[in-house]
Amino acid sequence: MNDKKTWYSILLLIILFCGAWYLFNLSNNSDITDKTKDEKKDVLIPPKLPKFIFGLVSRVEGNQIYLKVGEDEKSVILDNKTVITKQVKKPEGYVSEPVLLENVIAGMQMMVYFTKNSGSEYRAERIQIL
Repeated sequence: MNDKKTWYSILLLIILFCGAWYLFNLSNNSDITDKTKDEKKDVLIPPKLPKFIFGLVSRVEGNQIYLKVGEDEKSVILDNKTVITKQVKKPEGYVSEPVLLENVIAGMQMMVYFTKNSGSEYRAERIQIL
């Protein structure tokens, strides 16, 4: 009978210890959580949407590429800093290789990352041919 009392006493002590530990950590974590929430309120920055359009090349004239985006035609203006790349499948996987403006032809699909946008005219920073 004495062994049962010992086991019950040990079990009771373990339960009391775990309960006290839980309550202690609960009260400490609530302070940390509140501070973290307050700090996050001050630090949160709204995410910026990527500035790109996707479409099919309808024609190329000088330093402009005209894209068919849905039912609209958009004008993409290139400058000396605009980088044009194309995804090429190689044995090790897809890689991006540089492309000259002269190699851009009608019907190509491309993603244009732009810096300025007037709604129908875009100043291209980077172009990726898909």
